This record gives sequence, C-alpha cells and structure tokens, in this order.
Amino acid sequence: GQEPQEALLTIAEQCDLAIVKIGSKGSLIKRGEEYIQAGVIEAKSIDTTGAGDLYASGFLAGLVQGESLAICAQMGAITAGNVIQVIGPKMDDARWDSIYKAIEAL
Repeated sequence: GQEPQEALLTIAEQCDLAIVKIGSKGSLIKRGEEYIQAGVIEAKSIDTTGAGDLYASGFLAGLVQGESLAICAQMGAITAGNVIQVIGPKMDDARWDSIYKAIEAL
C-alpha cells in the first residue's frame, strides 16, 4: 500500500539490495547508499506475462557478472521490454539474438 519510493526504503531496511518495479516507468533500486532510478526500453506492450521474471533474470545476470546497478537495470529492462512484445513468456531465437546484441552493446 506504499508509494514506490517509500516501499523501496522499507524493503531496503530488510536486505542488502532492494528493487521496486514501477511498470512502464522502470524501476527503483537501492543498495546501501547507492540509489538508481532506471528506465525502460521503447516497446509496444501486448502481453506482460513473464515481464517481472525476465527483468529479474537480466538484472541478476548482470549482478553475477559484476556489472554496476545501472547496467544490471538496463539488462533487466532489455529482457523485460522484449518479452512484453510477444504473447506469453517464450521468445524465438531471433528475438533472443537481438537481446544478446543489445546487452553486449551496453
């Protein structure tokens, strides 16, 4: 029931890394004193199934590779922004190739 910023601060009190997704407005991220407000990629949303999971997978992939929180958020935005452009949570190989290229370009 909290506003996103307030929810982020509440969650951040309980863990090392907190993320609040705010839909088409991106995400809010806090780790210690570090705070990031991240955007989204331009996408025509037709089905949001899997968007949260794909955001998490992109973000976590960056995190385990030692990327900055800003890059992790961009990786999450790329994966989530692509899955919302298809029906259901599965994407074809061509779309995955596009995702990999976008992430490599970061």
